Amino acid sequence: MQQYLTRKNILLLIAGVCAIIMIIGAVMIITITMRYRVGANLYRDLEMHLSFPEPGEGTSVPERNPIEGGDDDEAEVEEWEETFILPDHIVLPTVDFEALAEINDNVVGWIILEGTPINYPVVQGEDNLFYLTHLFDGRWNPSGSIFVDYINTPGFVDQHTIIYGHNMQDGSMFAAIESYMTQEFYDNHPYIFLITPERRYVIKPFAGYMADTRMPSWRLYFEDADDVESWIADRRERSDFVSNTEALPHHRFITLSTCSSIWHDIRYVLVGRVMPVE
Repeated sequence: MQQYLTRKNILLLIAGVCAIIMIIGAVMIITITMRYRVGANLYRDLEMHLSFPEPGEGTSVPERNPIEGGDDDEAEVEEWEETFILPDHIVLPTVDFEALAEINDNVVGWIILEGTPINYPVVQGEDNLFYLTHLFDGRWNPSGSIFVDYINTPGFVDQHTIIYGHNMQDGSMFAAIESYMTQEFYDNHPYIFLITPERRYVIKPFAGYMADTRMPSWRLYFEDADDVESWIADRRERSDFVSNTEALPHHRFITLSTCSSIWHDIRYVLVGRVMPVE
């Protein structure tokens, strides 16, 4: 009889522990879901600052403003830089950056990957930590923000600029970047658009691959043209897809970086040539 009671107590204890674990798990799931929802609601509300032209109207493009801190050489380089002619079927919005700046004056652009959830403002802070865990409006949230490496020169004028974003389980933020693991996705999404207060740009991906954090995928500076050419060739060799996008040592590049959903401490990076939209 005593042995029976002991077994019964043990079973009750196990059942109690399991119930506690289930309750904790349910609370965690609800908490995570609520946090995801808060982030999703904010970024959806921010889309009210995008406006599209009516059929038959042209897209309004703001006049270019001189980039603060840029020298005359940089301006001359951009004058002869090859431009991208927007296909007729693509219409880019006008972004009310003044309104966005009233919410967060760290805003530097808006990034769009059509057919995916990537439709977000881009910020640049004083470090690469704050926006990992803070939304565009400054609230703490694990969704974070899409942000430019703080070391990069403001204005997307560097030869290589890094833009970071989380790979969220609900498919938000930069989760869609990992879809470039397949040739089919690249073939259907050859253009990513970046709108800034000064210009509109297209990012034309030419390489996407899994990257160890010790790899030179995030290097910002190069020694010379041969160094750039070698870096480009290595990106292409690692790429999950084949692209005919021309990438030469004098071009400018943007890398979109996100965590891998498959491997711990591995990132998925998408490298593209950046061109002003004509």
